[in-house]
Amino acid sequence: MRKRMKKLVVLGMAVAMLASSTLCASAAGLRDVFNAKYYADSYPDLKAAFGNNEEALYNHFINYGIKENRKMNPIIDVQAYRKAYPDLNAAFGENWDAYVEHFFTYGAREGRTQGILFNPIKYAEAYPDVAAAFGTDMEAITNHYLTHGIAEGRTAGVTAPPAAASASGGGSSSSGSSSGNSSGGTTTPSEPSVEDPAVTLPTVKVYKKVTLDGSKITDLGAATDVKMTGGKGTKGAPYTATVSDVVKVKGADNNYWYAVALPCEDTTDMHYWMKIGSAWSDVTGNKTTGVTLPDKHLVFAVGDDGNGGTLDLCMSKATSNVESAEGTFYTLTVSFAQGEGGETEELPTVKVYKKVTLDGSKIT
Repeated sequence: MRKRMKKLVVLGMAVAMLASSTLCASAAGLRDVFNAKYYADSYPDLKAAFGNNEEALYNHFINYGIKENRKMNPIIDVQAYRKAYPDLNAAFGENWDAYVEHFFTYGAREGRTQGILFNPIKYAEAYPDVAAAFGTDMEAITNHYLTHGIAEGRTAGVTAPPAAASASGGGSSSSGSSSGNSSGGTTTPSEPSVEDPAVTLPTVKVYKKVTLDGSKITDLGAATDVKMTGGKGTKGAPYTATVSDVVKVKGADNNYWYAVALPCEDTTDMHYWMKIGSAWSDVTGNKTTGVTLPDKHLVFAVGDDGNGGTLDLCMSKATSNVESAEGTFYTLTVSFAQGEGGETEELPTVKVYKKVTLDGSKIT
């Protein structure tokens, strides 16, 4: 059973702003590293709704924020850390405490940097005084960054600016007092929230089990709505999502098939693009047949080797050079069902006798 840590008591104006995410030399969990001030200052909608109410902010993160890819502190993006490492996802599932504990116990030393906003190893390497004081104690090094390094302007190992720290440039650390500072008090997170009016995150429909005629999908079955996260749908910042438990339905070409329906207001002359290997291919002809499509959606019929992985899709009116053309880009991480519920369906082989001998109406 993981022991709940007591948080360090820290002094100083800038330090107090981040005190809620300091660590102790013990197994760290999600609540231990949650930073209410950082969370509120990073997302104006939450600041307006909850102010600096730590309990309300934490409850929002657990119930909604973590699914919306919101960052809770300047140290680790726990959702991104989970998505980046399938072995951890398989081991921990939705045990968010385990991801935090893994990073401080093993991940940092193993060089796992995906989803990490602050790298304690790089920080210690850059500052000999920190290395001399704390050695390889990842939590103590992280504590130093939170309680001293940010205020001292130490930036080595930092991959994302600490929003809460930039709000501390003068004034008190009490709730609400930082709102009177300059506009530098809030940094916009790299991944937009659902409430961001400039970004509309789409819902993609995924058909995990289909019916085939040869290699054409003739029945889409029931759709699963998958909410996109990630960027703004551009090549450099595609919409992203994870799709799990796709049923293995085998086509005549020995590919395993499923379908993805992408929202599209204007379907006229729209082309489907799929990244195959390192190149984008126009797969507009790779469509479903004999099915009723959802309104204002275009459907990709996807053939897979059954191992899943990254699926890069794009909708564009371009007929060539899609990487340099305008389009809407999606990246899905797809995994097939295994074990219970992970059925594999083989299409039957039908024998046709084209020439027969009859006795009346009986085939003899």
